[in-house]
Amino acid sequence: MPTHGLQSIFKSKCSSDNALGRRLQAAPELLCWAMVRKPRVSNYDILLRAMRELRPVSAVYGGHYREMCPHVLGRKRDRLHCLFYQYGGESSAGPVRDGSPENWRCIPVAELTALRIHEGPWHWGPSGHGGTQTCVDVVEAVAGRKTLGASLGPDAASP
Repeated sequence: MPTHGLQSIFKSKCSSDNALGRRLQAAPELLCWAMVRKPRVSNYDILLRAMRELRPVSAVYGGHYREMCPHVLGRKRDRLHCLFYQYGGESSAGPVRDGSPENWRCIPVAELTALRIHEGPWHWGPSGHGGTQTCVDVVEAVAGRKTLGASLGPDAASP
């Protein structure tokens, strides 16, 4: 459990001499950690931000580390999916070669782990990746559009 910079918070908010600490003698640090750490940002929100800012992401999917650019985000059969252009990392077929039209990926958003926005150039991918995308039936966001997320309903963030 990371403690860097949080020790003073634990001592002030979660010390064993306060009421909370007395009630949780078994493992007060676990509850205190949950109380002071930042809320988790959803994969959906991370992808929306990356698409607005045209910034690449990295993630693990299918057991493989991938570097990708999210292009289309939406729903297919009531599940969130994203159409990515993968330009780095690996896939089930091995290392990825940037520039290949075979690098388009349709990935269920809920199955991405360790999703992070990172610095680097945006990759639009080669044109002619098969014409019309079939990754999502209901498009909620497209990379580079100024109105990303504007028309989403209140349940848009849930997978």
